[in-house]
Amino acid sequence: MSILFTPGRLGPLTLKNRIVRSATAERGFHPDGTVAPTLAPFYEALARGGAGLLITGYAYVQASGKCTPLQAGFATRQQAEGWRDVLERTRAADREVKVVIQLVHGGRQAKPEEGQEALAPSAVPDPTTRILPRPMTGEEIEAALDAFASAAARARDVGFDGVQLHGAHGYLISQFTSPHTNRRDDAWGGDAERRRRFLLEALRRCRRAVGEDYPLLVKLNVHDGLPGGIVPEEAREVVRALCGAGIDAVELSGGMFESAPTAIQPDIDIREKEAYFRGHAVVVKEAATCPILLVGGMRTRAVMEEILQSDEADFISLSRPLIREPDLPLRMKDGQDRADCISCNACLRTRRELAHCVALRRSRS
Repeated sequence: MSILFTPGRLGPLTLKNRIVRSATAERGFHPDGTVAPTLAPFYEALARGGAGLLITGYAYVQASGKCTPLQAGFATRQQAEGWRDVLERTRAADREVKVVIQLVHGGRQAKPEEGQEALAPSAVPDPTTRILPRPMTGEEIEAALDAFASAAARARDVGFDGVQLHGAHGYLISQFTSPHTNRRDDAWGGDAERRRRFLLEALRRCRRAVGEDYPLLVKLNVHDGLPGGIVPEEAREVVRALCGAGIDAVELSGGMFESAPTAIQPDIDIREKEAYFRGHAVVVKEAATCPILLVGGMRTRAVMEEILQSDEADFISLSRPLIREPDLPLRMKDGQDRADCISCNACLRTRRELAHCVALRRSRS
């Protein structure tokens, strides 16, 4: 049997195969962050499509960390409760599928409501949003950490199979980890060890909130994609610390708003353009004693299998291809060699609609 379709473990979770739906903003929510009716069918289709693990789009843990108008909220019990029906219907579509929620605070990449300020480790302006954030006080840092822990407990209570902390793509946890955005010289910054303290403390508080046997994952930047940002050698030490602290898996990605093409490279039309974080992941995996998920431009079954066979990663994460083909895992199991996704990135620009493949819709019209 193809290694891609063999079972794998993430801590206490057993997955039926090595294909992960990487977190993708679904936009299936009301402006107040509660679940909209379109969300359950979206996840039912993904479950029927055959992936072993579904990681939800980012859900904010504090109102100050909300990034987009139709983003999932997980800062209140009301926002969390709407997921119960979604999870029930998703598992009815496939009893073997596992579902993990991704938790986030936007930090300097958040879109504060009127009267609120964007918060960040340091006052480093974001050239894409033209926001100059205010450095967080010690009390605000503590409140954000507690918000992650409270949200993790809600996730367990409403029935998610685990939690992923979003420590990539320039959001708050990533901002603390990166030397580009963390210019502090206190207990939360000043050197690599202090820069990763926020992430490790978030993990510790979440673990205390959910218990030892509940899966906790982290999404991590292996490279920020800009000068002065995090690089694979420092990311390797972050992974070493995470594994030592009891993380169940780390998903490797890269980039932030101001280096957006790093994370979502377009026009992946030949093998050489695939798996664009692969070389960085090899550096990081040297330190990993937990499973590594790798995202970033995988399009052919041959490349996915090669990565797994060579132990460069333990699971393959896909985002854009599953927007176009939610059933891609089943198609590949039946022999399809390549995803249909053309990496045009138009799906990422539909800010006020449920996530969908724009190119596919145009071809049918």
